[in-house]
Amino acid sequence: MRAYGLAILLALGLVGCADSEPNPEAVASIVRGLSATPESIDPQLARSVASAVVLTDLYEGLLTRNAEGQIIAGAAARWALSADERKYTFELREGLRWSDGSTLTAADFVRGWTTLVADDTAAFYADLLNPVRRNGDGRLAIEAPDDTTLVVTLTAPTADFLQRLAHPALAPRAQGEARFNGAYQLEQYTPLGNITLVRNPYFHAADSVDIARVEYQPFEQEQTEYAAFRAGTVDVTSRVPRAVFRQEPRPDSLRTAPYLGVVYLSFNMRDAPSASTRLQLSAAIDRPALTDTIIGRGERPAYGLIPPGVANGVLPFESRLQSVDPVESGSQPAGELTLHYATSDENRVVAAALQEMWRSAFPDLKVTLANKEFRVLLSESRAGTFDGLMRRSWIADYNDASQFLAILKSDAAANSSGFADARLDTLLAAIDSTNDPAQRERLLHAAEQLVAAQVPVIPLYFFVSKHMVARRVAGWQDNPLDVHPTRFLRLLSE
Repeated sequence: MRAYGLAILLALGLVGCADSEPNPEAVASIVRGLSATPESIDPQLARSVASAVVLTDLYEGLLTRNAEGQIIAGAAARWALSADERKYTFELREGLRWSDGSTLTAADFVRGWTTLVADDTAAFYADLLNPVRRNGDGRLAIEAPDDTTLVVTLTAPTADFLQRLAHPALAPRAQGEARFNGAYQLEQYTPLGNITLVRNPYFHAADSVDIARVEYQPFEQEQTEYAAFRAGTVDVTSRVPRAVFRQEPRPDSLRTAPYLGVVYLSFNMRDAPSASTRLQLSAAIDRPALTDTIIGRGERPAYGLIPPGVANGVLPFESRLQSVDPVESGSQPAGELTLHYATSDENRVVAAALQEMWRSAFPDLKVTLANKEFRVLLSESRAGTFDGLMRRSWIADYNDASQFLAILKSDAAANSSGFADARLDTLLAAIDSTNDPAQRERLLHAAEQLVAAQVPVIPLYFFVSKHMVARRVAGWQDNPLDVHPTRFLRLLSE
């Protein structure tokens, strides 16, 4: 068996730590903005980026991420992989406890993972456990032979399996009422309001957690969030208004970095226009104008779903889709089309620009813009009840190119389009079941070409992460996943 664990991660320098010794007596409090109200803070039920930000503070999986977004040991101290690369054995840290002081065991991970894939849970992230073998009774092939050992059997070698384990959805689950095993525990949760966390004294690394209290404040409008930052009532924002990027000089507190995320438009393929019409709508979009003029914060045009800088296992992957060729013949789009988008300044401006581009290209097409609250849009997306097009985005849960194509798998929870193609499902299954980078690259290119030809979605642009970070916040590290656990931050003296 090949052994992995904390010792190797330490040797690689992947275990994050504060750049100075924390003061355990200090009572430090930070206020962090959220781009939306989390729809859930149950790790097995949540699905949004806003929820994941909060859950990263409340829970810890077998593996977790450091300040740089890199994988490090979490609740597992070490692990080993069998020679056939199909069985992982994880050994938990000694003395793990829940936030009420009760013992946390390997059985709690079995409970969490089983809940995630249960039919009555209907979890958005159940796909994360697709590589795990099912037994004859349909149950996951996971065992807890004792309190500190978890054995997981895979169907086939899976290049990105360890990456998946840091996702909040694969957190353990306590028996009975909610408890937490992360650096923080929940103090107050007001639906549609603020969420307050306090340091968890039973967290295995509690002595290294400098900030004692975290308040998460949702903002529907980025201008309102920015105003709160300027007023000093928010320390870190979740986004930044476009106007800030036009300031000269730009504020010192502005932080931007490449980000593994894509914005796209999703057709409802249950009642969609023809492929020719879909392609014409895509080709009529001036993506460089969107990124350079309309938004102007460093975003890059997207002609496919896979962003630059993403990994193919351990190697980089580069998309071959660099343009959209217009249709040479066929009737032009006409009639009516509705574009649905969630409330925000950026979404409104981009939607208006798309409306104008299509109006200029297709005079007989009437495009109506439908602005909706985030929760409503999320519900309609999942139910597939919207008409026309919906503005969507996908943020990588871990750094692997397959993440972006998997949202179109026929049974994927993220597949708002209802697109189903057995050829794509077969390609994605093959990608998941090989560790050979060259083979994965060939399969990934074939899959993205298939999607480009079918046009179930129209990629628009790739994200950059953008935050305002107060000068008193130290330890912030830009990274492609835009992961910033509060446990690795500290506050400087005023």
